[in-house]
Amino acid sequence: MTRRIPPKKIIFSLLSIINDLDSQYGTHPDYAAIITYLSSKDFYYDDKLPIPSFKSISLATGINDYQVKKRINQLYEDVFDFYAKPFIDFRDSEYYIYASDGKKSAQIKVKGLGTIPKIGEDVTFDLFEGRIGASSFYVKDVWHCYEQGKHIIFIILNSGRYSLFWHFRKGEAEAKRELSFNDLINMDDYELKRKLGLR
Repeated sequence: MTRRIPPKKIIFSLLSIINDLDSQYGTHPDYAAIITYLSSKDFYYDDKLPIPSFKSISLATGINDYQVKKRINQLYEDVFDFYAKPFIDFRDSEYYIYASDGKKSAQIKVKGLGTIPKIGEDVTFDLFEGRIGASSFYVKDVWHCYEQGKHIIFIILNSGRYSLFWHFRKGEAEAKRELSFNDLINMDDYELKRKLGLR
């Protein structure tokens, strides 16, 4: 039994690679009008624009509802065709570094990095000294986002030194529900440790 994917999730997924779809299928007779419409506005990034529905795509392109649904579902399946020639190209990289001491924070966008630091590694970043009051950090988290032809890397730095014990203890507390989601979002490490009786 195949899992049914909501139409707006399929459309949103396709919007995340719309430029690549345009280069591959922009002149395809079944897909050209749909791709042209989906490229006509910034549906992916603009929060004020709703994700198009099959109905709105049908009205905009003049293709009947059934054909819009069929073509978009087929386009989505074509993207995952393992044997097809690859066409998605995440050619540009963007790097964002977010640093915090629990009270103050700062974020910068950088042009490039020689290597991407791993969780737990120590980092010295004198640039943040004036803004945060700290220049010694450890990498708390790294995550990668792939969208619109870009590979976006977010690097989260916390002031101080990395503690493998604290990393595992916090993970254990989250798994055992000793810490709520709100605790993890709203409390800094010092407050979390105090709540767990480690201070």
